Amino acid sequence: MTEQDIKKMITSFQNNGLKVSTINTRLRAYRAFFNFLYNNNHIEKNPIARIKLLKERKEVIETFTKEQLQKLFSACDLKTFVGVRDITIMKLFFDTGIRLNELVGIELQDLKKDKVVIKETKTYFQREVPITQKCKDQLEIYMKIRGTADTEKLFINQDGRELKRRSVQSRFEKYKELTGNTDVRVSPHTYRHTFAKYFVRGGGDAFHLQQILGHSSLEITKIYVNLFSEDVKESHRKYSPLNDL
Repeated sequence: MTEQDIKKMITSFQNNGLKVSTINTRLRAYRAFFNFLYNNNHIEKNPIARIKLLKERKEVIETFTKEQLQKLFSACDLKTFVGVRDITIMKLFFDTGIRLNELVGIELQDLKKDKVVIKETKTYFQREVPITQKCKDQLEIYMKIRGTADTEKLFINQDGRELKRRSVQSRFEKYKELTGNTDVRVSPHTYRHTFAKYFVRGGGDAFHLQQILGHSSLEITKIYVNLFSEDVKESHRKYSPLNDL
């Protein structure tokens, strides 16, 4: 295996339509393998030593504007159980940035004084996510009309059964139609991105954001920081301690 062979392989991957991220994942595996062979003197020359990962385009992350959020909130019919439940879900998403799977996994006992315990996490590590007073107030309104049910899950349907992922997605598709929103996808993940955006622009700390979102690596969190940090840079110019010396 030579350096030229690896370059031909990369070209073949590209011609077959593989994504840059997929190609880079394979290259990392090849790199680990050939580095092992070379470091243990099984091969005289490392064919991948000078091969670099392909450059990936910066991901464009869609987020809601405040006007779009207001329209979505206003589209909920607060005279109905479903409407109150849906606006509670929206506000919880926007206040915490939790994932859809995490939301439907919340149980009544997971609601604490000023936080919610997330157990159904992507990384399998339980975490506690703080909630604001506004979110607590909305949850209290919802809890009053939720009443008792056949499940301990926080969010239920009209039959008193636990709310499923697909049901939440269907409701969001409905609100997309009601608001005539064609600029951005109406989904739980868009709420997650929007939370991260306003958290960073408000001066939130990257390490705190990582903990709240439940990212296993700070590298993932850095994507949000790099995309939405204009206001943070401006705050640094205003409040840097060096200015006070």
